[in-house]
Amino acid sequence: MSSGQDTTPPPSAGSRVHLLGFCALSLLVAVQLWWSWRRWPDLLVDFGRELYLPWQLASGRTLYADITYLNGPLSPYVNAGLFSLFGSSSRTLIAANLIVLLAVAILLGSLLSSTGSRLATYTGPAMFLAVFAFGNYVGIGNYNFMSPYYHEATHGTLLALVAIAAMSRSMRSTSRWPLPLAALCVGLVALTKVELALAIGAPAFAFITLLPSQRRLRIAAVFMLVSPLPYVVATAYFARRMPVGAAARSVLGSAGFVLGTDIEKNRYYETVTGLDAPLKHLMELGLSTLVFAFALAAALLLARLAGRASTSAPTRWIAWSGLAALAVSGLSLRPDESARVLPAATIAALVWLWLLARRAENVDRARLSTLVLLAAFAAMSLLKMGLAPRIAHYGFFLAMPAFVLLAALMVSQLPTRLAGSPRGTVAFQVAAVVFFALLALHCMMASRSRYLLKTAAVGPPPDTVVAYHPRLDPRTAPTIHAVEWLNANLQPGETFVAIPEGLMLNYLTRRPNPTRYLTFTYPEIQAFGEDAMTDEFRRTPPDYILLVHGDPSGYGVGMWGRDPRYGQRLMRWVDANYVPIGRFRDEPFVHPRAFGIKVLKRR
Repeated sequence: MSSGQDTTPPPSAGSRVHLLGFCALSLLVAVQLWWSWRRWPDLLVDFGRELYLPWQLASGRTLYADITYLNGPLSPYVNAGLFSLFGSSSRTLIAANLIVLLAVAILLGSLLSSTGSRLATYTGPAMFLAVFAFGNYVGIGNYNFMSPYYHEATHGTLLALVAIAAMSRSMRSTSRWPLPLAALCVGLVALTKVELALAIGAPAFAFITLLPSQRRLRIAAVFMLVSPLPYVVATAYFARRMPVGAAARSVLGSAGFVLGTDIEKNRYYETVTGLDAPLKHLMELGLSTLVFAFALAAALLLARLAGRASTSAPTRWIAWSGLAALAVSGLSLRPDESARVLPAATIAALVWLWLLARRAENVDRARLSTLVLLAAFAAMSLLKMGLAPRIAHYGFFLAMPAFVLLAALMVSQLPTRLAGSPRGTVAFQVAAVVFFALLALHCMMASRSRYLLKTAAVGPPPDTVVAYHPRLDPRTAPTIHAVEWLNANLQPGETFVAIPEGLMLNYLTRRPNPTRYLTFTYPEIQAFGEDAMTDEFRRTPPDYILLVHGDPSGYGVGMWGRDPRYGQRLMRWVDANYVPIGRFRDEPFVHPRAFGIKVLKRR
């Protein structure tokens, strides 16, 4: 020590890899935050509810008793708690959603470290951050982790990953805390969205079956005792304000409303699941899967040739050229085209990993079992999209686990086990990394091209939404004018309701909707009944009604108030009790593409 020489050991190669990976992921987040800042949500659809609902709950109203809702209670109350602590503003949700986003990325990296590959540990989170976290692939925003159309989608995904991580830890250690944590998280997921509640059941079942037979009964008992606790506590909480049966049904979310209704049979849900044209979608899935299988087999063969010592130089050159051609194809794929292979590929990966885990021993068995749990969750998450899997729309959380897992497997387990030699493994990994990097770049540029079109600021700075330029979206200018008019003309204490939807107007003007119903779109009418909505207006009539145009053709119904199935009875009551006093742009509910907002005042 007296020699004065520096005895600090040099950083290991592993530490340098982790530092490089952390810096790369941080840069990925920073760049996308920079170019998408406050452009994530849609101006009128869905996200206004995500701001309005926690604001109202933080103000003292009770979910289900005072406000109807189609999902579980967890996310609205989490966001209401945040609003109570940090103030009711979109800035609060932005910070909270960014934390959720980063937590999901970290958990994905932790789970994918079970592949034994540092490359997979960072490839998976990179795909999540580049393709799903900030994605905007359709005209309406909201299908990303920064402004989810329902926060249940992101909160449920996070809780599901925590549950899987706890199950994994339980298999690797003798510690007692991971098991009840896993069971508790499974129960909490059930308080978000029904599709995620079903999806987390698959890894929970796989977890129990992968354990030694002598532990299964005890583990199953823990799940049976702990998992229902969140549901029981939530039911007891809401039973203070409503009958126990109604509270128990409400806490179930959409599962409690869909039963006995035809809400899932309208044209929108048929389109979402691909059941509108099942043969067409099946053919697309089959063709895409065959092309993917052929390309994968070709890549493995070329990697073997490129890595074989006895391969001649011309053959090796041809092999590397073929791998390069396959890798570059990632730049030509449209985002949703790559999702068509997910169902078959995820099921194949699940079966393969299951077989590997059953044959492995000790540490390898625990590592592979973690991947089995993630694959089971990924496969079940795809079910809601049925025959139409996609990255856009609901795919931002339903297709994400499958996409991320397959990307990680293709740079780790697949080449390690099937590429034939260390050099062949490296050859395949290089091609796979380039392929996914180009595909991610393509997705990022697709999102960026939409974000660049959003230049119009709507609302005050704490709640500003950057919307499409008025020349590109006919909704922007009327919405700005409606907010200005409401702020200038409504007296303190006066209320209004936006029909069929427009809670962003209520939130930006801080004017409550006095009825129990948040929106009056076709699914809500199917779930709650138009007669009940009309009676609610009679009991608690607002001072003003804003008719906000929307095109319901996706649901297979006519314009609001004109179709007997869609608001006609409620509209007759409105016409009898309110008088028009103003309009911004076109007359609503006349032409599908002619947007306008009409203001009505109570007689």
